[in-house]
Amino acid sequence: MKQDIHALAQRLKRVPAGTVQIISESGCVPRQAQTKGKGIIEPYAVFDGVMLEYNCFQGGSVRFTHRPLPHVLEINYCHQGRVGWDMKSGSTVYLGAGDLAMQPMDCCADSLMRFPSGWYMGIQITVDFPAISPRLSAILERNGIQIDALQHRYCCHQVFSLARSPQIDSIFSVLFHRASISPFLHQIKIMELFAYLAELDPTQQKAVSEWNTEQTAIIQQMHDFLIDHVQQRYTIEELSHRFLINTSTLKSAFKAVYGMPIAAYMKEYRMQQAMIMLQDPALSIAEIAARLGYESQSKFARAFKDCAGILPRDYRKTLQTKR
Repeated sequence: MKQDIHALAQRLKRVPAGTVQIISESGCVPRQAQTKGKGIIEPYAVFDGVMLEYNCFQGGSVRFTHRPLPHVLEINYCHQGRVGWDMKSGSTVYLGAGDLAMQPMDCCADSLMRFPSGWYMGIQITVDFPAISPRLSAILERNGIQIDALQHRYCCHQVFSLARSPQIDSIFSVLFHRASISPFLHQIKIMELFAYLAELDPTQQKAVSEWNTEQTAIIQQMHDFLIDHVQQRYTIEELSHRFLINTSTLKSAFKAVYGMPIAAYMKEYRMQQAMIMLQDPALSIAEIAARLGYESQSKFARAFKDCAGILPRDYRKTLQTKR
């Protein structure tokens, strides 16, 4: 994962903050993007009516605005990071690595795309069913795939979200391990995707949980509160009382948004902050432990070693050696 984050940072290095750079808008659905972070959208026309985009974002969120298009199916595959959408309906869906979401583009005409981990890499495919060529339709029909049936099944004013599966991985994951862009590979994968969608009954698949936007807004407030008060520890019951949300929903919704339970998330966050603080020789290890909410230096050292495989003092020495 660290390699993916580093590769993403390098790719976005020349993109100014507050900018979403679209490499070429030819064939894309016209849209506007607003963000305080940065991003790159790299689109490719695969067939008439079918676009494939590689999306890379760094930051907290991006808002996309486009015309409501009930005849266009939008498919999003999360490769790394996490991504969520606040839909017009008031529901929210979050995807982790390997998950898939599909909806007609009237559901997301003015939606906020959130990145809880601060970064995201994924693929977006749009299928404009009326624009698909008769030649492609004929090829698909000879293989038992009816375009009209796909449009009727998936462009039905509903969001379908599917949890990671071997079938989804086999279609998408190879696209991120290519040496170069291959139009032929894109075409093969789109044909595989059509075959998968034709056989799929999305109502019978393991789904990613949907949440009310108000619930996820509370979870985001709770997250920010925990980060701002990282030197303190809070129980689930204390957080439930403070944010007026029952403990069961609190635990499930936090994991849905941020990909792991609260305790595991905060431990990982504290260790990330510790690695940054250890770069400052003016801070003692005892002071770092206290700032991150550890009762003693020894407890901090054990937690750090569990995460990094090395004691804090030895980690600091390795940093000094590299200078």
